[in-house]
Amino acid sequence: MTPRRQRMFAVGAIVIGVCMAAVLILQALEENINHFYGPTAVLAGEPTPGKEFRLGGLVVDGSFARLPGDLTARFIV
Repeated sequence: MTPRRQRMFAVGAIVIGVCMAAVLILQALEENINHFYGPTAVLAGEPTPGKEFRLGGLVVDGSFARLPGDLTARFIV
């Protein structure tokens, strides 16, 4: 095999390796990402039912309450 072919083979192997790594990273991110939605988007039904998402907004002053002995928090956005 000539040196030129060896270089081309090495470059091709590197390109294929980088592409495979990118695909694996994108798949991992898609499975583990939490999407961010505002209150109006949630009321419009944009989040996919059954999938976790993050809710963004401001909590109304004085609306935050936690029940004694429970980790559940209640508040108004």
